[in-house]
Amino acid sequence: MHNAFPVKVVTPDGTALEVEGVEFLKLPSVTGEVGVLPSHSPSLVKLSPGEVQCRVNEEDNSYFVAEGLAHLLPDKVLVLAPFIDSASSIDVDRAKAAKKRAEDLLSSKYDSVDRDRARLALIRAEARLRIALAS
Repeated sequence: MHNAFPVKVVTPDGTALEVEGVEFLKLPSVTGEVGVLPSHSPSLVKLSPGEVQCRVNEEDNSYFVAEGLAHLLPDKVLVLAPFIDSASSIDVDRAKAAKKRAEDLLSSKYDSVDRDRARLALIRAEARLRIALAS
């Protein structure tokens, strides 16, 4: 039994992140958080906006992902996503502004507002803020 596994995140621009020696991986899925340990059963996970957390040498590193797919294998994990942001690269002011815009749209009395898009924008902004402010 292996004690760790590699995680690779691929975006349309190429490999965005490669982490070796991951002891535990937390993924935000559409059905809730998924925890991955070495020798995990093979599966495919649809990602939702939230925190990807990699534990290496008992230290947790957090990243934001908006959506994507994760292919879990016993000896590695491959994540396909449009982009991934490290906690330190999240612009808190921009996330606060995005949250405010989404809240304003949702409170609008006009029917022309795309409420589903505004709700998703709010979820993404809140997740970014949670990750950035926790690190």
